[in-house]
Amino acid sequence: MELRLPELGEGITDATVVNVPVKPGQPVKAGDTVIEVETDKASMPIPATGDGTVNEVRVKQGDKIKVGAVIAVIGGAAPAARGEATKAAPPAPAPAAKPQAANHVAPARREFTLPNLGEGIENGIVVAVNVKPGDTVAAGQELFTIETDKASMPLPADADGMVEELRVKQGDRVNIGAVLAVLSGGNGSAAKPQAAPAIVKSQPAPVPSGNGSAGVINDKGIVPAGPATRRYAREHGVALVEVPGTARGGRITVDDVKTHIRGRMSTPVAHAPGSPGGAPPLPDFSKYGPIEKKPLSNIRKKIAENLTIAWHTAPAVTQFDLADITDLEAGRKRITEGLPKGSPKVTMTVLAIKAVVAALREFPNFAASLDMANGEVVFKQYFHVGIAVDTERGLVVPVIRDAEKKSIRDLALEVATLAEKARTGKLAIDEMRGGTFTITNLGGIGGTAFSPIINYPEVAILGMSRSSIQPVFKDGQFVPRLMMPLCLTYDHRIIDGADGARFTTRLVQLFSDPIRLLMES
Repeated sequence: MELRLPELGEGITDATVVNVPVKPGQPVKAGDTVIEVETDKASMPIPATGDGTVNEVRVKQGDKIKVGAVIAVIGGAAPAARGEATKAAPPAPAPAAKPQAANHVAPARREFTLPNLGEGIENGIVVAVNVKPGDTVAAGQELFTIETDKASMPLPADADGMVEELRVKQGDRVNIGAVLAVLSGGNGSAAKPQAAPAIVKSQPAPVPSGNGSAGVINDKGIVPAGPATRRYAREHGVALVEVPGTARGGRITVDDVKTHIRGRMSTPVAHAPGSPGGAPPLPDFSKYGPIEKKPLSNIRKKIAENLTIAWHTAPAVTQFDLADITDLEAGRKRITEGLPKGSPKVTMTVLAIKAVVAALREFPNFAASLDMANGEVVFKQYFHVGIAVDTERGLVVPVIRDAEKKSIRDLALEVATLAEKARTGKLAIDEMRGGTFTITNLGGIGGTAFSPIINYPEVAILGMSRSSIQPVFKDGQFVPRLMMPLCLTYDHRIIDGADGARFTTRLVQLFSDPIRLLMES
């Protein structure tokens, strides 16, 4: 029986082998780890799918392998005594035939499982069940909608078939690898292996003895952690040597780093008894009158976690200024009126993207990230601008990639498209990653100024408030001008106050001169 690298998640086509704990001749049981792999999103074990003996291992540590590649050949049931199995050579082929027969009939009835949804995501809530037993489904048809702490996403069928059984209902919380439905028919042989690594991944790994309160260092003097974990730790200023590893061999996972961060944040108020996350316990408000309790959504919990990390990590300063957008607003209206009917609107947010990109070219430290663990500043050579979108489910930040390469019309279309996907819960996780700078515009709601919180690990965010007609002294007299408040929050560890003032001054110049804005962006 050939053990192949299963599907590891949407958009993941290969993985790197980081550990091979088995060797030829070794007996294994179903669920035993055969190899461990890493992708750019997570580390995970690949388990044996049945009992047997490892006949051949076709990969080694460090190999990069494609999804579907043969990892190992496993044959026969594991013998009780290897010497007896060697003597009884003639009967050996009979046990080996059993797993092959199982593979042959797998397409007739297969389990549809919750796949790997991204780095650090362990479960989700079923928010929609779009099929019922007896329904015929086509490949790509949406079967379920799952909400995680980062986004809502559809789960499509991987092949044509029929729904034999539903194992979940709306509102259920399910772990990665959990069986959502049983399908029959179609060519679904690849569906079941996809879940194998995730099922094992969701099981808690024992904490190695003697791990203490510091990370384990292996015999090569290296803290065992994958690339995704190391990147997450760098972005959050965490020294991995301080983090206890809970995976096999003391390996540190992204979740271990998150746990360490939460513990570090709660330290200053750890004296508060029974206080989750370091916050003091609430009083019993029901003593004073009627109350109603509602559970926090996953997205709201994630927003709270991310903003708390930013608040505790980055000492922030907010710089305020006013931009004269009289001419820019007039030009924006002319552009909008000249567009074909039904075209996306050119909003002030779209023009702000152009202004921000131009300013970031001159002030690259505003698009950097601070790596305190390694004593480095990471300067990004790309311009991916996040746009904060207000939705019923909470604040989400889709990212406009390579904004410097796009025209105003291109940006208008992409902003409108991503905002609509955000409001309908259709944003993919990758559409909210990789930002270098964030813009949040509250001008359509109101307010004269506010202090936006940095979208960590970015180091700056621009807030825009409602513009208003104000008297401005110009050419020897007061004239009415349309003025827009700007609020720039930045990480004071890497950006000084003088640079903050220079950055907002540059933005004011660009907003005040539409021709310069279009030429320099």
